[in-house]
Amino acid sequence: GCHRAIGVMSPKPLPNPLARAGSLWRRSLAMSEQEFPDVYSLLRYISTEPTKVHDYFNLACLPVVVGFALHFIRKGTHFATFAGLSYAYFTADAVWVIVKPSCVKSPGVIVGHHVLTMLYILLPVMYTELRMYMVRGLALRPRHLGC
Repeated sequence: GCHRAIGVMSPKPLPNPLARAGSLWRRSLAMSEQEFPDVYSLLRYISTEPTKVHDYFNLACLPVVVGFALHFIRKGTHFATFAGLSYAYFTADAVWVIVKPSCVKSPGVIVGHHVLTMLYILLPVMYTELRMYMVRGLALRPRHLGC
């Protein structure tokens, strides 16, 4: 709603989204310390909740990969870092899906997609003139990164 200030309608100030994100982050850290006091309970959680763990993995990794892609688009530097992080992400995610296929609806499709994407990334590694096209495609369509 709006509030009156000297007879003029003005919108209420918007809440700071960064403050809210920081609050949620602090709360989630506190919850994780309470829920997983030791490594064994964390491993037990991973084995019983593979879909949630897979989703959290994607939420943690993909912003980093997309961030390096955006950096390359803006500055034209650190392509090797971007490519290395992309390979690390796709490899780790493919291994996770192979080990815990119940974490996704179509494990074969996901693993195949990751293998093809890693082969696709080889082209701009070898042909520098293709780098910007590949990075823009992945950065602007982050769905191609995740499952």
